[in-house]
Amino acid sequence: MPTLADFDAVRAAEGADGGPYTAIVFQHRFGSGSRRVRRMLAERLTWHPYDGALWAEEERRVEVHDVRHATGSWALTWTTAVTNRRDEPLLFGSPTTAGRETAGCTGRFWRGPRAFRDGRITGPDGGGPETMGARAPWLAYTGEHDGADGHATLVFAHAPENDHGGEGGAHPAHWFVRNDPFAAVAPSLVFFDELELVPATPSPAATA
Repeated sequence: MPTLADFDAVRAAEGADGGPYTAIVFQHRFGSGSRRVRRMLAERLTWHPYDGALWAEEERRVEVHDVRHATGSWALTWTTAVTNRRDEPLLFGSPTTAGRETAGCTGRFWRGPRAFRDGRITGPDGGGPETMGARAPWLAYTGEHDGADGHATLVFAHAPENDHGGEGGAHPAHWFVRNDPFAAVAPSLVFFDELELVPATPSPAATA
């Protein structure tokens, strides 16, 4: 865990080239990374099993943008690419690929607050819990605030350059979504079928 002295040292090393910046050091279960943070967080992660061997490297970027205080809206873009560093393929799967029905959640997973239970699910081709496992460029979830007057809508969207439908040969993505017993949304790349990542080959950059 970095100390305040460590924080001051990193901040001083950043210099005056366009700052001030806030320096944050992140400790991860499978690796660590630190970069300058303003509205964008960039990380380089390493993935290891219990024996410490290097299985994969990940480049990840999270950016907050299009902040509109008047409407209380903002956008978050998450981009990640994973490279297999083993001598054999890495297989990515889900509970559904292991035999459990409608449980294909993997990767980025949003779980809403308690008050968002029974919220409204909307997609380009319909809505409701029936969108579980569907392919679509975007999905929206609307819920009521608990203890406050108002509601919020979250729109989850694949980046336009993503081949989320698989028409271009990429592994297709499907939506994991539910509003009971809790609110949850995840764009899953391995909902129904496993994804094989061959050695030393970066995965297609997944952006949402």
